[in-house]
Parts: sequence; structure tokens; C-alpha cells
Amino acid sequence: MDREDFQWKNKEHILELEQFQGKKGQGLPLLYFPLLLAHTGVKNCFTTREGGCSTGMFRSLNLSFTRGDDPQAVTENYRRVAEAMGGTLSDIVCSDQTHTTNVRRGLWCDKGAALHGCGRAGDG
Repeated sequence: MDREDFQWKNKEHILELEQFQGKKGQGLPLLYFPLLLAHTGVKNCFTTREGGCSTGMFRSLNLSFTRGDDPQAVTENYRRVAEAMGGTLSDIVCSDQTHTTNVRRGLWCDKGAALHGCGRAGDG
């Protein structure tokens, strides 16, 4: 499957792809919805597995602390995504996917919490 497969739906161009170069020279491809950004100002992105530092079965941009990857590698992967989005680790808000119709708004107090061991948006 090619990246082009992710950028189109029903012959409409819905996603954009940007390639970011980190300060350490690593490339990081991020997909985003330009209409969400244009109409709401919300910076958004979807990652691929490319551009991270995890190894083995977690190669390369693993963003899960719960699957057995080295926590330092996962933290570095989040740092790379944050840098590409123009932020820092303390700006990241994480959530747990629950396969329900429940929606929880991320709050300013959620920023950075999951990366500092304080839970995830949606806990409690």
C-alpha cells in the first residue's frame, strides 16, 4: 500500500503529507487534515511507522508505552512528533482508544500528563 492510498477518499483529496526533518537529521512523515486546520485552527497529525528510533518488532515510530518497547525510545518518538508539530513533550495529549461513541475533550491540564506517568486523557 502506498501513501497515496491514505490521501484520497471517494476521489476527494482529504489528507496532506508533510515530511519533517528533525534537528538530529531524521525524517518524519506526518499526515494531516488540512480542512480541520483551516476551519478550526487545530493542528492535527497522523503518524506512520517511519521516522522513529524504536527497534525490533517496534520499529520505528512506536508510540505505545504498554507493549514492551523501551520507554526511552517511545519518549524520543513522542519528542520527534512534538518537534515536527512545533511543540514539546509537555504539549502532547494522549488518550486510550475505547471503540465506543464516548468523546472526551482534551483540556489544558491534560498536556504532557501521559508522558509524565500521570494518566491519560479520559482516565477517571
